[in-house]
Amino acid sequence: MIWYASIPDLKEDPRDYYSHLSFLDALERKGIKVVKRKLQKASKFEINKKKNKIFSKIKFCNNCKKLFEKFIHLIIQTKKEKGIDVWCAVDMIKYCLMNGDCDVCILISGDADFVPALNLLKDHGKDVLVASVHQGFSKELRDNFEYFVIKTETLNKCLRNYNKK
Repeated sequence: MIWYASIPDLKEDPRDYYSHLSFLDALERKGIKVVKRKLQKASKFEINKKKNKIFSKIKFCNNCKKLFEKFIHLIIQTKKEKGIDVWCAVDMIKYCLMNGDCDVCILISGDADFVPALNLLKDHGKDVLVASVHQGFSKELRDNFEYFVIKTETLNKCLRNYNKK
């Protein structure tokens, strides 16, 4: 089992950073391989582009515009994950096709970016199963692969009780 994770910035929220690392360390102690990448910040250009897109669609009065600008950071994603999905897709292909280490690929993610890699595995006769919590589970994944929805509580319990055989 491999867990892919982006690491938050220590400077932005030390408590979140250490909590996240503690969780990943607990997974590693249970024998789960953890692949980490640093979470990246969106550039000022990207943030302004999103902000301008919102302002072009909604006409605010001056008071509302000032208020909205104070809280824009709550709406616009300022952090982005880079490279984790590609890393995961490459590993799926490596382990399932190149190494021949598995016959079934189980992906726990709701991200439609994995569809091409999963289709490649399926085209090579591998069984593919996707699972995700309900929120953010891509319709494209559900339409193209066998799937099941995981309750968040079930996923947490599973990870707590996981012991490498």
